[in-house]
Amino acid sequence: MDAAGRRAGRVSAPRLRHGDDIRRVLREGTSRRSGRVILYVAPGDGPPRAAWVTGRRVGGAVARNRARRLLREAWRTLWSRVEGDRDLVFVARGPFGRATAHEVTEEIEDLLAKADVIR
Repeated sequence: MDAAGRRAGRVSAPRLRHGDDIRRVLREGTSRRSGRVILYVAPGDGPPRAAWVTGRRVGGAVARNRARRLLREAWRTLWSRVEGDRDLVFVARGPFGRATAHEVTEEIEDLLAKADVIR
């Protein structure tokens, strides 16, 4: 870890951190759906930022945490390709089951392409 407490070698992708920002994106953003994820996209100010929402429909606490980890990993992989000033919210739709990080990343990449926000 460095002096700021960050892990070495990991680039931190920008995140939406305030509930008001997340609610604004859910309210004003356009949405795209896939089997496991709903993507909301709204104009932002600054670099592309994201948040992850998982409800009880996804499953118990372990399943929800796993879904959030998979969504965050996909965002970490893809965020540098997102064009423009955008705020995004990823909502887990249902059970992720035994989905792999690669499968979730591909699904999110397809959603970002459909929303026309990725290079």
